[in-house]
Amino acid sequence: MVKSKQKLKAASLPLILLGVLALLGASVAVFFYLSSSDENQETPVVPAQQKSAAVRGSYDVHLKQDPKDPRMTIVYLYDAKANVETRFMTLPDVYRDDYHPAEFVEGTLYVIRRTTGSDNPANTNWTDELWEYDQSAAGSKVYSAKGLDFRVSPDGKEIAVLHGDTAGSFALIDSVGNVLKILAGKDLRGFGQGKMLNPLFWHGGVLWLTANQGPQITDIYAFDTAVMVLSAYPIADFGVILNESAVEPASRTLAFGDYNPDVEHAAPRMSTLSVYDLATKKKVVIVAATVSRPFAPKWVDGSTVEYNDPHGSGRTTFSTFGIFKK
Repeated sequence: MVKSKQKLKAASLPLILLGVLALLGASVAVFFYLSSSDENQETPVVPAQQKSAAVRGSYDVHLKQDPKDPRMTIVYLYDAKANVETRFMTLPDVYRDDYHPAEFVEGTLYVIRRTTGSDNPANTNWTDELWEYDQSAAGSKVYSAKGLDFRVSPDGKEIAVLHGDTAGSFALIDSVGNVLKILAGKDLRGFGQGKMLNPLFWHGGVLWLTANQGPQITDIYAFDTAVMVLSAYPIADFGVILNESAVEPASRTLAFGDYNPDVEHAAPRMSTLSVYDLATKKKVVIVAATVSRPFAPKWVDGSTVEYNDPHGSGRTTFSTFGIFKK
């Protein structure tokens, strides 16, 4: 009886081994099948017409000459919060020397390209062209003018373009270059001979600009594109320079210091930092310093001004909440 049981166990052992091997073989086959299926699946590709939705957010644009070809420009997107710079695309004939040559808005890159028609630097037969590019580097010309400057609205639907060759005019165009409105110097109250327009920024559907005479700001303009209405605020009496001023658009408040490096004084003088309600014309001095140095004001939010500490190092802040009600 014992021998028969031993024979049965001996006979069953090969069958058990075969079953285990079969199970292992099936598992391996399933594993390789799933692996090969994953490898054969293609990575989704965003079509060219949809690629502008692939990269969103707020980025600064950095332009660098291609070391292999000086005619080409490498475009980088810079995330200031993360301090990360990412290579985006390479483009020809970008006017890198312009003080505001590019913007990245709603997934679209806007750049100024300068065409000269000649390699001679003395050639006057040149023009500036505003181009827009989607994220597949497909581009189209939107507008052209000599000495062109531009600002794109936050939604990318409107673009303000300034004409350097006419000194005091700008056009409002749509995203494909159709002209919606042209404002010339005669349309800008306070705009006179020797002044230049300088675009600041968009806030919603309102474009903010300044009129400058030399380094001094003489007027501030707010152009509401929804109703095509221009508001003008003269500030020539304050002697404000661009680097010593900042506009808070929601409350229409100007923060400005009276420091001007181009003005010499016989004796040391105080420096003051003030806020000015553009609508009510009420001015309040918020900082009076015993030294003369730049404040470089900046609005942190709707009621907080950040500026250089005149009696220390670094930056400090001042709350302007309710200041004009006192």
